[in-house]
Amino acid sequence: DIKIAAKRYISAVESLLNRINLSTVERILLPVGQDLLNVDNLQGTTTAGTPQDNDSRFYKVVRSVKNILIAVIEMLSKIAPVDVVVVVGNHDEQSTFMIGEMLDAYFHNDRNVSVFNTASLRKYYKYGIAGFMFTHGNREKQNELGMIFAAENAELWASVKQRYIQIGHYH
Repeated sequence: DIKIAAKRYISAVESLLNRINLSTVERILLPVGQDLLNVDNLQGTTTAGTPQDNDSRFYKVVRSVKNILIAVIEMLSKIAPVDVVVVVGNHDEQSTFMIGEMLDAYFHNDRNVSVFNTASLRKYYKYGIAGFMFTHGNREKQNELGMIFAAENAELWASVKQRYIQIGHYH
C-alpha cells in the first residue's frame, strides 16, 4: 500500500532524527533510490521486464515518491545542508534516474540542497576523512567491491582514512 509505505518512510526518517542531537549535525547525506519505485514502466515491470505486484499505477507511484522525497529533503534541509545521492536499482533504473532529475530541478536554486544524479551505477561521496561508495550491488560481486572502489575512484580512496560501501540489493 503506497500510503502505508509513505508513512513508514517519513516515520523512519523522523525516528532517526529523534536519536541524535540535531545541534551537532553539520551536513546530511541522504541516499535515495535502490528500487524505491520497484518498477520502471507503465506495464509494471522491472528494467529487465520482470512483472511486479504493485499497489498502484506507475504515474501515481512516481508522483508519490517525488512528493515524499521533496517533503523529507525540505524537512532535513531545515536542520543542515542536504546532499542527496541518487542510486538506481535493478528494478527501476530509468525511473529512479528521472526522479533524481525531478529532485535536481526542484532544488536547483536551493543552496541547502545538492542532488548528485549521474548516470553511473556507482556513486561516490566524501565527507571529511570518510569516503563512500553507493551501488545497488546486483552487477558486482560483494567481495570485489573494495577493489572496484579503489580502482574506479583511486583519488577518493587515497584521500580518506575511512571507507564505506553501501549496497541495496539483498535477496
